[in-house]
Amino acid sequence: MLLGGSLAFESSPSGSLFAVCLPLQSAPPRELKNAPAPQLDDEQPMAPLKVLVAEDNPVNSTIAMKFLEGMRHTPTLATTGQEVLECMRNEFFDLVLMDIQMPEMDGLEATRIIRSWPKSEGGETPIVAMTAHAFPSDTERFMAAGMNGHLAKPISRQDLERFLRSMPTARQA
Repeated sequence: MLLGGSLAFESSPSGSLFAVCLPLQSAPPRELKNAPAPQLDDEQPMAPLKVLVAEDNPVNSTIAMKFLEGMRHTPTLATTGQEVLECMRNEFFDLVLMDIQMPEMDGLEATRIIRSWPKSEGGETPIVAMTAHAFPSDTERFMAAGMNGHLAKPISRQDLERFLRSMPTARQA
């Protein structure tokens, strides 16, 4: 290969496996702490939100967490529906981004349980489905379970910020 790497593959009746190895070097660290967050359409900056990200896929959770951190929000990760409930019993969140398919308890069941709680215990916290299930019938199911909106995966930073700005929790800084 031109980059000095290697390519290997293995095939069997049950499928194929491909491996690509590239000798890449780490990029120098970038200092972003004092850099202003990019703004959409010259809008006012949003006040930082505490967001519970309910996502069991490591790639999807990393993307969501980095996007939120880049917008100066404070994300917390829960990887199961049960962890969502535990986090919400211990901490206040402005918003929950809820995956639908998670181990132990799916996002719909977790949402129904949260909606049974009194307001003082987080029962009215905005919950948004963050899932690849994007048919109108899916959105109807999510809303019937007590969710407040739907953000289709794969998410982009721009779509997430636009969505957060449209939510009633999006206070201006």
